Amino acid sequence: MKKLKFIRYCLLSLALITVTVFSIWFFAVPDNIIKDYIEDSASQYKFNANVKGLRKGFFFTLYAENLDLKKDPDSEILKITDISGKINPLYLFKKQLAFSVKGKIGTGDIYGSFNLPENGNIEITNAEIAAIPYITSIGLKGNGIISGSIIFKNNNTDVTFTVPDADIDGSILGMPLPLTLFHKIQGAFSIKGNTIEVVSITLEGEKLYARLSGNAAIGGKKPPEITGLTLEVMPAAEYVSTNEFKSLESAILKKYEASPGYYVIRIEN
Repeated sequence: MKKLKFIRYCLLSLALITVTVFSIWFFAVPDNIIKDYIEDSASQYKFNANVKGLRKGFFFTLYAENLDLKKDPDSEILKITDISGKINPLYLFKKQLAFSVKGKIGTGDIYGSFNLPENGNIEITNAEIAAIPYITSIGLKGNGIISGSIIFKNNNTDVTFTVPDADIDGSILGMPLPLTLFHKIQGAFSIKGNTIEVVSITLEGEKLYARLSGNAAIGGKKPPEITGLTLEVMPAAEYVSTNEFKSLESAILKKYEASPGYYVIRIEN
């Protein structure tokens, strides 16, 4: 009998705790508080975030129509739609917001986990280049699928990405060579305040290989202030003797020749 009473007591206690926690979730944590917390946390990384259509669900789930991420009011970087996520309730008692999330970028997928305001990470899989507003806003047009990761930590943002099948028209960060020469682009860079630190962006084509590194400013000034980017260019051996490369060399590359078959272009405003 005592054992049965103990079991009943445990079940009632568990039920009471469950009801209390869910009551806190639905009534003591309004939707707008969660929305404001997410947007305020983004500002620590110098981003403007706007969450639309956020609502709570059962079992600590979250849903939102979309999230717009901007570097400044006129520079949209990323738009995520069809957002769903789940909150870790233990962090609510610490006045923190920890949650996992998934959504869409165009037809591509995005997954992430966050412990706001401290850190977070995002994985992007098979998103169309045209579905990323910042890429099109800087004058790049074309086709290709991009995958990568974004890590937010210590007020810095680290990005790695790959575009294995690039078909892009335009130029990036003042690069004098058209991107149509390259079919694979991958790299890593960091955003610290209003500065992009390019660790390495490599561009591969059938005839040319190039590597971009250095610093550029974003936000504020337009066009971006470029303060020390370096582009290294190496043509394929069989390409050097062609008339096509000789035209390219005479028009652009010759004055940047560091040694035979190796060109170093310093890019600044």
